[in-house]
Order: sequence, then structure tokens, then C-alpha cells
Amino acid sequence: MTPRSLVLLLALVAATCARVSPEELAAQYELDKIQRENLVSSSTSTAEGEAEPEPKAHQVQSTECPFEVQLVAVDVECGFVSLPGPDDSPTPVRLSFARFRSSNDNPEPNPVIYLHGGPGGSVLADAHSFYGAVVSPFIDRRDVIVYDQRGGGESSPLPVCDHARQFDPDFFLEDRDHADISDEYLDILAECGQNISNSFLYDLTTYNSVTHANDTIELARALKIDQFNIHASSYGTKVAQTILRDHPQWVRSAILTGFYPTEVNLIGSVPSSFESALQTVFDACAADAVCGPALRDPWTALDEAIASFNDSPLEYESPYFDVPALIDDDEVVNGLHALLYLAEAAAMIPDALIDFRDGDLDRLTRIGASSITDIADVAGFVAVQCNEEAPFTTTEQRANAYARTRPVDRVNLVPGFIGSSLLELCAAWDTGTANAVANEPTTWNAPTLMFSGGLDPITPPGWAFNTAERLDNVTLVHFPDRGHDADESLCAVDIMQQFIERPGDAVDTGCADGALLQLDNNAGRMTDQGAPAFVDSIFDVEPGEEISWVDVRVPDWEAYFIEDEDSYYRQNDWLDPTILVVRNGSFNSSELTWYLESYVDEPFVPSDPPDRFAGVWERRLLERIGTDMVAYVHIGEPELTVALTAETDELATLERAIVFPVLQSFNTD
Repeated sequence: MTPRSLVLLLALVAATCARVSPEELAAQYELDKIQRENLVSSSTSTAEGEAEPEPKAHQVQSTECPFEVQLVAVDVECGFVSLPGPDDSPTPVRLSFARFRSSNDNPEPNPVIYLHGGPGGSVLADAHSFYGAVVSPFIDRRDVIVYDQRGGGESSPLPVCDHARQFDPDFFLEDRDHADISDEYLDILAECGQNISNSFLYDLTTYNSVTHANDTIELARALKIDQFNIHASSYGTKVAQTILRDHPQWVRSAILTGFYPTEVNLIGSVPSSFESALQTVFDACAADAVCGPALRDPWTALDEAIASFNDSPLEYESPYFDVPALIDDDEVVNGLHALLYLAEAAAMIPDALIDFRDGDLDRLTRIGASSITDIADVAGFVAVQCNEEAPFTTTEQRANAYARTRPVDRVNLVPGFIGSSLLELCAAWDTGTANAVANEPTTWNAPTLMFSGGLDPITPPGWAFNTAERLDNVTLVHFPDRGHDADESLCAVDIMQQFIERPGDAVDTGCADGALLQLDNNAGRMTDQGAPAFVDSIFDVEPGEEISWVDVRVPDWEAYFIEDEDSYYRQNDWLDPTILVVRNGSFNSSELTWYLESYVDEPFVPSDPPDRFAGVWERRLLERIGTDMVAYVHIGEPELTVALTAETDELATLERAIVFPVLQSFNTD
């Protein structure tokens, strides 16, 4: 699992928030809350005790980028545009953006503007991880602009409902059915929404697709852009349709993936989309010579697995809590749903059920643990959906939202997918009701490329197919082997690059023909996979532009190479955290802990290395709950670090099997 794919999965999962720890989110938003309550700009003060005045509306203000700029391959400029806030608010809305500059000497004048999913959440915070999917396909010819929609991330985020975190133990640490906690949790969110509504700093009626569309135009205008290309995913495609309807003159072309039609109501639709995506995976398994006979009846296996976790939840050492999380059927269902967002992750589902059939619940437990999220950062999602979805919910959609007849219906339970509970929640949030046109079919004339994925559990392929039938200037490409990430394959990138250069011409989509889901069939516990194979390699031990190669042997795992650092991913399955990192230069803990999910502040602690490495390598250990990291730092020249991250119960074994051979192989003479 690559860092970019991991972040993309976590950003797309149906709720609203990035997978960061509750402590990180609390710290981030508590600062914002304090600044807002004291009406102090978050800009640097110009004099002691005097805050820098807010820029005038529509002015562009440069800022430091909120992501790791050194990890992207081009120049990037970050800043924000000040837009008018509520009438009685003394502070404007900040629309924060990053503009990735094309290295082309004569870039095209029409950049790509990326519209992220949600609603709510952030793309800027992890823009370096999204670079490969969002920026790289277009940057050779034109600039790419990424921004956080208002109400989330870096763009004047709505407050976090901090009091909701009191339910963390109920949802994740105790054996309680999520349905039994729902009413209490929603009461807290309702109170939170009322508090936001009562504040003069926010006008919840303005958080909707029309506002986000208008913000996009204001951003383009402030950046002196006359026309742009849209690249949108998931909820971002709804914003894109609004732009195409209300501001067509601004759009040269549109690329839409994970398509979410304006006329479709998400409330009540999720279980059927989930079921359809699972069936696609099970069909692929049945057609596979190994998977089919091993899994046999997948729906029965799924029912039995969910029942097993309902009857006997299992403990899991999660880095989010100081005590083991308790993984029950609700977590497993939500974890399975999340896997379907990315094709590589979806391929893990049959293996997990085959393991279960063989009496091994390890994979299903880790899948369930992957669904643990922050249950308080929901305001951006709720505000939009209450404005333009809940008021238009039909009787049938309401019934589907409350159905509890199938295991897949459990995906509608809070906190995994809060959309099913909006019908009770919205009254307290005072979001108003969108114009009816927000729920009517949209048509447009701009050249459009649409992608759909056969495994998509949230925006099923039929939504894109139905919309394409009413458009005159559209190319629809269906990948049966992709999920919500249908625009990420090499084939999709090639198609996008063809399209954006000549949007009015026919596009060669032949590479998408006959695509099938590839199953890994890595059944069995990770610890039973045997010793890894090693391969001869070389490593540059000289930081910077100078090069000094030395011989080294490394595990035959998937490798990624960036400046001064090589990383190797075991990838026994999608959730395998095992990564070997080799770095040159002085020891840098922040660069290493980037590979750890939900890292807060745990330190590396020096410890004695084995005798064979004493005097040559220092050993440093970072112990956490669930996943640890051990680092060996070379003494003297050259400056080197070899680090391994792995699950706690595997670290010692893998340190001997992986790290020791790597250290012994280094030829630094």
C-alpha cells in the first residue's frame, strides 16, 4: 500500500474526515476555535499585541503550504482568497489553495482545478500524497490548482463537535451495538449544530454546492484565470455539475470520476450500492480458479463472519486508544465498505472471508479496525447534506435509510455513515433548504470525460451511465476492476491526457476493454507467509546532488524511490503496515514517523543493539499501541538510517528476518 493510496482511501471514505488521531484534530481545531472566539486573525501579528488585518475581499494572500512541499516534483504556491462571510461576521471566509506550477516553459493558459469529495474534509493537508493522482497527469502541460472547500480543512473550517468524542468508548471500546448508541450520539450532534447556527460567525445556509461552485469561480477570478478544466471526484462532481450549469463559460472541459448526479439522493442508497459492489467482487472470485473453490458461497461466509463478530467481538491494539479497541460486526461492515473504494483494497475481501472459513479472523479484525474514525469532525458533511439532500428525501429513500433486514444495511448506522441519520439531525442545524434545482437533473455542453468503477460502493456505475445518456458531448469509460478510484489506473491517466489536450476529439479508450479485478489470494496470517526473498541493489549514501553508490541487499518487495530515501512495502494485503525505509543523511525522526498512521508524539528511545552491530549501528525503538518502528542509525560516515515499521507482535521477528540482513549487506568501505 503506497502512502498516496492510503491517504486517498482515508480521504474518500464516506464520512468526512481524514484518518488522524482525535488528539491531532482536537489540537488543530481548538486553535481555530480560540482564534475565532477572540476575533483574531490566524495571520502572523505585525506588532506585539496587534493582529495583522484581514486582506480585503477577493485579495490573494500568500502562505506557507500546509503539506510537505519537498515531496512534490514541481514548484508550488500556496495561499488563500478572502471571500465575504456572513453579513454580521467581522471576518471573511478564507478559501485556501495550492497552485502547482507546470515545468513547461509555455504552459497552457487553462489550468486544471481539482474539486475534492466529501462534502467536508481536506485535500490540502495531504496534497503531497495526492500528487500522483491529482497533479501528475496534467502538470507537464498546465498548472494544477487544488483547494479546500469552505467549511473544511484549511478553508475557514466549521467547528468540530468535540463533545461527540465522549462516545468513542461506546462505539469502539465496548461491546455495544451502534444502533443502541445512535440516539444519544445524534442528540450531541444536534446540540453542536444548534451552537454553530447560533454563532454570528457562521451561516449554515451557505454551505452547499451552489456556494462551493461560486467559490470556485471567485478563486479562478482572483487568480486571473479566464477559463479552466475541471477534475472532480465524488461529491466534487456535484460541485462540478453546478459550475457547468451556472457558470458554463468558465469551463473548457470536465473530467468526472465517482459521479454523484445532482438528482440522486445519497440518503438510503448506500446499502444497495454496497451490496452491488460486493457482488462484483464475489463474481470475480467465482471466476478465479483458486478463489472460487476456496470461498464457495461468499454471501453465506459474509453472513457467518458478521454474526461471529456480533457474538464475540475481538480486541485489537489500535494506535487511537490507550486500551484495545473492540472490533464487532459494525466495524467489520464499515471496514469492508471502505475497502471497496480502491480496487487493490477490494481484492482483500475474498481472502479475508477465506481466512474466516479456515478459522482465522486476523484479516477481518484488521479490516474492522481500519474503520475507526474521528466521530466529531462532521460539520462540513452535515451542513451540505442537510441543505440539499435531506429536504428532498422520498418515502422510499426514508424506508431504505432505516432498513435493518440485511447485514449490508448496517453500513447506514452511525458513525460509519452519518447520512442515514440526517433526517433526525437536520432540524437542529438550521441549514435552510436548497433551491429545488439542486435536486434536478443537470445537463451541459462542455466536453466531458466520465469514469465509473464496477466496485464503487458509494457512487455506483449506473449513476454515470444514466447521466451520460442525456449528454451530447461526453465520453464514458467504465472500469469493472476499479472502485471509487476509477481515474487512477495507468490506462485512465492515458485517457485523461488525451482528452484534456483535445477535448473535442475522439479518445482512444481501448486500454479499458476487458479489464478484470485481479485477486491477490494471499490467504493465511501474515506471520505464516515465510521468510522474504532478498535481491541485490544499490543505495546512494550521499545526501543531496552528489552520488555515492554502495551495494546492499533488500527484500524483494514493492519499492518506491525518492530523493535520499528508498522504501519497501511488503503488501501481504492492503492493510499490511510493514515497511522498510533506508535513508541517507542524519537521523530524522519526523521523516520516518510519516510512515506511521495516526502518529502523535511518541519518541524514539535508544536501546542496545545486538552485539554484532554494537559500535557500528545505534538502535532506536518507537513503541506504540498496535504498530511499532525500530531504527538503526549508522555511527560515523556515511550517515545512514535503516528503519522498519510493523505490527507490534511481528516486529521482533521481522527485525531479525529483514533488518539484520540489510545491515549486514551494506558495503560502506
